Amino acid sequence: MAPAYFLDNQPGPETLPHKGSPVSPETLKSLSIIITPISEQGPNLEARLKAIAKERGYPADVRIDRFTSKPGSEGDQKAWATERFHLDEVMWFTLRGGNFFDFRDLNENWIRVPIEANTLYITPGGLFHRYVTVDPQNASALLLCKGRSDFVHRKGQESDNHPVRLNFLQGIRR
Repeated sequence: MAPAYFLDNQPGPETLPHKGSPVSPETLKSLSIIITPISEQGPNLEARLKAIAKERGYPADVRIDRFTSKPGSEGDQKAWATERFHLDEVMWFTLRGGNFFDFRDLNENWIRVPIEANTLYITPGGLFHRYVTVDPQNASALLLCKGRSDFVHRKGQESDNHPVRLNFLQGIRR
């Protein structure tokens, strides 16, 4: 697993690494972020993802959606880079690497996780995040949602006081 780190907050495009101080696995765990490599491929991969989803309480008929960036899809890339949170837990299995997941910690700092191929990223509902596309050719993942795949864009107090966000904060502060 590529090490996570805080963004350095230096000027420049967000597609640059902006590597700051390291973030410990314990910090990611405290935010309920799970990152684990998975070696299965093909039909075995789908079975493994569905088994993990079942263990985590996803519906039995959980759908696996493919998330792929295509050349010339700058609109999609900008949308993915918009800060948001999902209303339910989401599992992302990355088919290719080279891009970044950014997450907000409790102090509003960005934590960057370099995305690696064949890795499962599980994020809780209510965690602010964004997906930064560095190389559109390498933006490909499978997405499983515990509930609806709805999300809320960050819009000040409206999103900060959303019940899902408040529930997330209450859960991690225990």
